[in-house]
Amino acid sequence: RIRPSSMSKLFDHPAKWYKETILGQNSFFGNTNTVIGDIIHGRIHKYYDGIEPVDMDDELEYITTHKDNPDVNEWTVADEVDRIWDLVRLAYLEKYPKPDEAEGSVQFEIPNSKYYIGGSFDAIEGQTVIDFKTTSVTPKKITSAHRLQLLTYALILNLKGRKTNNMRVVYIVKLKKEPKVVILEEEIQDKDLEYIKLQIKNIVKRLELVDEDETLRELLFAPNPLSRM
Repeated sequence: RIRPSSMSKLFDHPAKWYKETILGQNSFFGNTNTVIGDIIHGRIHKYYDGIEPVDMDDELEYITTHKDNPDVNEWTVADEVDRIWDLVRLAYLEKYPKPDEAEGSVQFEIPNSKYYIGGSFDAIEGQTVIDFKTTSVTPKKITSAHRLQLLTYALILNLKGRKTNNMRVVYIVKLKKEPKVVILEEEIQDKDLEYIKLQIKNIVKRLELVDEDETLRELLFAPNPLSRM
């Protein structure tokens, strides 16, 4: 499966993308920020489903699954989650309409191929696909990585008959003093979707060539030399 969330890694780190996506050799098991992000995502979807108050036992159980991960500080997670959650509720959830669909999944089987593309999106409101991101840097525009991800979701949704012509990223910015929420939107153009469609065709062609001849893998999914600089 080709995941929309991995599109940026494919362009920036082709060799790593191949190992993780095709061979299943994942070397990243989360860190403090991703655990906080997972918990906030969970609360957002429960909020949309009308499930409150928060089930602290479930969250604590999830946090303890990372107790052997040196990159996860359990105390920091527990200390910051409620503060960030209160901000997300006030700055976004209570101001924007409830989405038509939350935590949905889509996939599209690529014609004449064993490969398919798909994943889970955070929300859809009208013709807008929405994603929540946790970051430590204040963005001025939607990052290229997130743009690729949402354009890929938009392409799949359009191919499945659900018109999607706008993207919104809700950035939850973790700053040292106080967190903040930055909401960025961008219209999706037909040329953007055509670009993503072309890239997916190219990816599939490369994968199929490697399936036929494994020696081509180092050529078609070579490490990005710029990533070492």
